[in-house]
Amino acid sequence: MTNQQDYHRNHLNLPDFGKTGQAKLAQSQSAMIGLGGLGSAASQTLVASGIGHLQLFDADLVSSTNLSRQLIYRPADIGHSKAKRAQKFLQMINPHCQIEAVSAHLQAENCQKNLSARQIIIDATDNFRSRFEMADYAFKKNKNFISADSSGYHGYLSIYKNSPKLPCFRCFHQESDALLRSRSCVEQGIFSPILGVLGNFLASETIKEIIMPKQSLAGQMLIIDCRNNHFRLAKLSKDPACQLCHEGRP
Repeated sequence: MTNQQDYHRNHLNLPDFGKTGQAKLAQSQSAMIGLGGLGSAASQTLVASGIGHLQLFDADLVSSTNLSRQLIYRPADIGHSKAKRAQKFLQMINPHCQIEAVSAHLQAENCQKNLSARQIIIDATDNFRSRFEMADYAFKKNKNFISADSSGYHGYLSIYKNSPKLPCFRCFHQESDALLRSRSCVEQGIFSPILGVLGNFLASETIKEIIMPKQSLAGQMLIIDCRNNHFRLAKLSKDPACQLCHEGRP
């Protein structure tokens, strides 16, 4: 088995990272919800970087249509649990990481049971109903909620925290029937490379929240346009009428 210090030598001499940052990463506990294109890319980078414990959630089975953009799966995985096959693949990348696979949908009624020990909840789903449930739970339990979304050639990423000065997920996303019925990225069409680009940013922001939280993206949204090679940050504002922020604060 590879020595952990050798495995992560690239981090040890890095300013603001070093042995202290690597140790924090190794002691951290996060949950990845969704193992499609975004989750595939983000989970590989997190595990390779040395995250200590990563819990994987996905109820779906691998299909042939997944293989062009969900790069942790192979043709032999078709018909098998995404969570279980992802766990097997990721464990080969880094045997030092504790990886737990849950082949089930994460819903409001089982969030406490499954996520109580997790510091960070990573949203890589394409389902707004699940996002709202996870965001509400994270806010009420003072957990960081890192959410990414993609469509066409574009990607969007932000971090939501329970803070009087920062907007919550519902400040920016108003729950509606139309939003809950919105089509998945596949139904709308998706540029496969944006998932790798955005997924690695998702991993990067997760790591930064663990070892350098002062560099947080919270309160802003990263917007990526792969078609025109544009990257920009947009400021997110609090909604003074948001019921979660004003009535749901612990």
